[in-house]
Amino acid sequence: MQPLCQIPERVDRETSAGLSPEITNAIAAMLPAGSHAIMTFRIGYPTATALPSPRRPAADVVRA
Repeated sequence: MQPLCQIPERVDRETSAGLSPEITNAIAAMLPAGSHAIMTFRIGYPTATALPSPRRPAADVVRA
């Protein structure tokens, strides 16, 4: 599960800037009538094994 903050932010941006409601309408089409998304998430299972994230050793970033 991964949060997707940009979708609700884009809906707010379309409203506040008076833009064409492209994302707003697309999201509304996916939801039950009269409801709206508060937070969106990507949910699923990977289709391939991901590579490990690159990490620096703690000693490179921690100062005693």
